[in-house]
Amino acid sequence: MIVILTALPAEARPLIEALELDAPTAANAGRLPLYTGADHCLLVSGTGSHAAAAAVGYAAAALDTAAHSAWLNVGIAGSPSLDPGAAIVADRIVDAATGMTAYPFLTPGVNADCATVTTVAEPDTDYRHAGAVDMEAWGFFAAATRFATLEQVQCLKVISDGPRHPAARLNAGTISALVAEQIPLVRT
Repeated sequence: MIVILTALPAEARPLIEALELDAPTAANAGRLPLYTGADHCLLVSGTGSHAAAAAVGYAAAALDTAAHSAWLNVGIAGSPSLDPGAAIVADRIVDAATGMTAYPFLTPGVNADCATVTTVAEPDTDYRHAGAVDMEAWGFFAAATRFATLEQVQCLKVISDGPRHPAARLNAGTISALVAEQIPLVRT
């Protein structure tokens, strides 16, 4: 089982469709709806590190297979240097608030560039952090590695904005399209 966590419904929509996930049942249709399929399940956590960590805890409690599952955070991120649409796998995750750093294990055979992902508490439109900037990776990674080994936890970020492509121009359709372009990478 691969447990996928997104922050936004727009990030989740193309994944739900491509992976043919079933809508939440009445039992799990609350604030953290759990979409399920044969090999994948998906949660939409809401934005922020704390929301991501809470969603991981919820999924781990709700799934019998949590300890044997792979965990994948898919979401958008800003970058001072990467173009929108580029996908990166986090090889280093930094919590901007504390300076704490984690180094995910890189899965062999995944054909994606790697970069540092810095997790911030508020949207960062100054793009002062190298690599990519998001709001969930740190919370997701810190929580998921309590339920799985480093080899089982990954963060995939799709660049959505940067100095030449302001975040203010993003909308749900644009976000869904950016994530949809990376479905083949998610499947690996």
